[in-house]
Amino acid sequence: MTDPRAGIRDFLIEDRKIADYLLNLNHPRGGPKAARLLRHNFTPALLRDVLALHGRSGTLRRTRTTPYGFAIEVVDPVATPLNRFLDIRTVWEVRSATPAIARLVTIVFED
Repeated sequence: MTDPRAGIRDFLIEDRKIADYLLNLNHPRGGPKAARLLRHNFTPALLRDVLALHGRSGTLRRTRTTPYGFAIEVVDPVATPLNRFLDIRTVWEVRSATPAIARLVTIVFED
């Protein structure tokens, strides 16, 4: 399988994805993720950097075509500020209109 990330320039994580979802304890779906990430001392800036690096250099698990382009799934552990590791999967969307940008859709804890 050819790695589609070779043509991607930016791995984009929008501010609202972090503030309103991934680190929002009150979000119905993101709340449990927020609890885990905050328990490991992730800040918004650090989480953004870690997830972008994960998308760019983690192990490519799968690609699939979507109505807007394609999606990629990346797996690998990430180091936390507490010097522990979390096994995560990140899902990214690459739209046909902007093929050099991958946008974070979600993260899933693998353990």
